[in-house]
Amino acid sequence: MEPTIVSFPDVGAGQEQPHQPPVAATSSATVPAAIPPPAVASPSQSGAGVGLLLAGTGVATGLALGGVWGAIAGLFYAGALRNTVRAARTWAAPDPATRDEAVRSATVGVFGGFLAVIATLQVTQRGSAKEAS
Repeated sequence: MEPTIVSFPDVGAGQEQPHQPPVAATSSATVPAAIPPPAVASPSQSGAGVGLLLAGTGVATGLALGGVWGAIAGLFYAGALRNTVRAARTWAAPDPATRDEAVRSATVGVFGGFLAVIATLQVTQRGSAKEAS
């Protein structure tokens, strides 16, 4: 099977074609980018970042002030603070599912605060026991 050669007649054969300037690329042109554009973080992603920073700060501060029990208390305080702030933001939302999430966040925040107080008491009891020795 031989390839078929298709020829097109010359448009305006024998006539001089006017010079046309080159066309600049427009914004609708698809040019592959070497670096993709930065993605905008969703609210849940940015909230996770804030929570991670709070947890790290709480653990580091607690560890410096009270050792292992202080680190545990700092982690619980940071978690309780994060959940309480999240609950306060969405408490009055019109969507029932969002209000349900706010109730859960508030419950976890209160429970985390309770555990933080228990861990803080462990730190102070251990500190007073060391002073008595």
